[in-house]
Amino acid sequence: MLNKQPSKSIRVAIYVVTVALLGGIAWHHPFLFELPLIAVIGGAYWTFFSGKVDSTN
Repeated sequence: MLNKQPSKSIRVAIYVVTVALLGGIAWHHPFLFELPLIAVIGGAYWTFFSGKVDSTN
């Protein structure tokens, strides 16, 4: 069966890039400060707690 979720290291990389990108946007437009906060909270859940990847196949 195909594994539809990215591996843990890819998830962490996506998380870091997303937070950095949205942090940069908020740096230039301070009124958008909520974007990186949402990315940190939601991304941390997605990266570390949602659906365990089964690598035993």
